[in-house]
Amino acid sequence: MLSGLALAGRAAGWGVRFYLRHIWLVAGLSAIPAVQRFVVIRFGGELPEGLSAGTEVLTAVVRLLLVVLIVRLVARDDPGLRDLGARGVWERFGEFVHRERAAFLTQFAVLGAAFVVFDTLPTAAITAWVPDPQAELVMAVLVAAKNPTVIAFTLIWMVAVVRAMVHAAMPADGASAGAASLDPSGATAQASARSDGGASTVGDIQNNGRRTQ
Repeated sequence: MLSGLALAGRAAGWGVRFYLRHIWLVAGLSAIPAVQRFVVIRFGGELPEGLSAGTEVLTAVVRLLLVVLIVRLVARDDPGLRDLGARGVWERFGEFVHRERAAFLTQFAVLGAAFVVFDTLPTAAITAWVPDPQAELVMAVLVAAKNPTVIAFTLIWMVAVVRAMVHAAMPADGASAGAASLDPSGATAQASARSDGGASTVGDIQNNGRRTQ
């Protein structure tokens, strides 16, 4: 049984490693919504009519593209998920949700807590402590900075949660097989051990035959 907080922590740890490994891809795509949010917040009143709405659509498309790329990279680098296919992943996800309902719902609580910490509280702090002339600029900088960091990592974490759920729902033998496929040196060592064992057995039989003669 996997607790909700343990699941969230496992997903967060994996998400940090994924983020650092693909930081240029994540930061590069996130730069587009970062610039868009900064311009709209800082100069929204001066933009031509309809431009703000158009850039909002662009931001949504870029974030969707980022999610698609994250999923594809996860599937490429995880043989267990790749072997399951989309249907198998969905079935394992459903099994986990049915079996570990509390752990699944805990993820929404974790996401809500993260929203309060990284969005509600900073916004309230700017409103309370930053003078009006500078508040708009500070808010624009904050929102722009959150795009390649907080928002991008949140998307990665959500994919990581699903990945962790699917792995938790896999049979133990399937998980062992997946681990073996990720460690070819281990498989080679096992094969070598079996070969050495077979050679030793043949040698023993030959020696016994000579003694009996």
